[in-house]
Amino acid sequence: MDEALLERVPATRIVATALNTASLAEFAKRDISVRGADVADPQSLDAAFADVDRGLLVSFNAVGARMLQHRNVIEAAKRAGVELLAYTSVPRANADLRRAGSGSGSNFAQLRGA
Repeated sequence: MDEALLERVPATRIVATALNTASLAEFAKRDISVRGADVADPQSLDAAFADVDRGLLVSFNAVGARMLQHRNVIEAAKRAGVELLAYTSVPRANADLRRAGSGSGSNFAQLRGA
């Protein structure tokens, strides 16, 4: 966990998600809300995004499934009313996310490494 985030945002306002919530035990110890999220299960994503106003989508590397996974996250964020969904890409990424988000009506930012 980046300490800079915790210096700016109270832990009780942060939500961490993973398919396997046991992998987030260190976050839970710091009073960060831990939620299960399966990018193949829209209902789990709806629950993960409940009461979230800003999100960070870390790019997936599942060859052949990444675009659908990203689309599922973007659509769930839209349904939940997330105001900002930031995206971290992978090196030399193609336009999969842009295509996944097109037509969704969601506002999202693409953050690129410098």
